[in-house]
Amino acid sequence: MSLYVIIFEIKKGAKTSFIPLFDEIKKKSWWHYMSNSYIVKSNETANELFNRLKPHLNKEIILLVFELGKDRQGWLTEQAWEWIRENKTQN
Repeated sequence: MSLYVIIFEIKKGAKTSFIPLFDEIKKKSWWHYMSNSYIVKSNETANELFNRLKPHLNKEIILLVFELGKDRQGWLTEQAWEWIRENKTQN
């Protein structure tokens, strides 16, 4: 099981509902603290995860999926770091 970071941007003034995309992301164990990103726990590869999300994308959104590796750093709440530590499979 791996953790993947999903970063997205919705074009300003977009008229599309993004609830179906967010609902699809939330089918996995997830953490969402920053407005344009999720961290999800999944057995899928980044490509498989992206392909599952792709039907919910359109020209009003851009999206990036990548695996959260061991070398990481940031300024997050302790609750966020705790969730990452508890959900990250040891490599």
